Amino acid sequence: MTDTASLPYVEVPAKRSADKVPVQFDWHDYLANKWQRGTPYLLGARIRPERLQATGLEYEVTTGGVSGNRRPNFPVTLSETVQSGSVVFTAREMSDSSLRATILSSTFPAVDGLTLSDQSDDDHVHTIFVAAGTSGQHYDVANRITLSNPPGELKEGVARLMVQD
Repeated sequence: MTDTASLPYVEVPAKRSADKVPVQFDWHDYLANKWQRGTPYLLGARIRPERLQATGLEYEVTTGGVSGNRRPNFPVTLSETVQSGSVVFTAREMSDSSLRATILSSTFPAVDGLTLSDQSDDDHVHTIFVAAGTSGQHYDVANRITLSNPPGELKEGVARLMVQD
């Protein structure tokens, strides 16, 4: 898999040593097949908008061609279409077909001095709660994922956290 997006890096607001705070890694944009300007699209290919422009739908290429130079306004109703250059995209239900890979597993390696708990994964946002730490210290919390394409490929996002009492 060729990286077409950067891996998640998060600056977490400073926390007190007694606080338990969530640290989140949003893998949506990293995993998604996203619209790109001037790009050839084959019939049947599927894309999804980036998280900030998400519509809750994905878009199937129903007329292949080359996308235009401006991001189209993707429709928010099923089966509606939008044209970009010579490509026609049709709104479809969200599925894994618009991802370049799926996550097979997600782990948060232990960090000396911190307590990690309550891992959850929802809509490609992987969350861990972080407690403890020493005031004045920076900590790097990692989220390691194993991808389906190619099977077993590992990626890691990093969150930098400061403890300050």
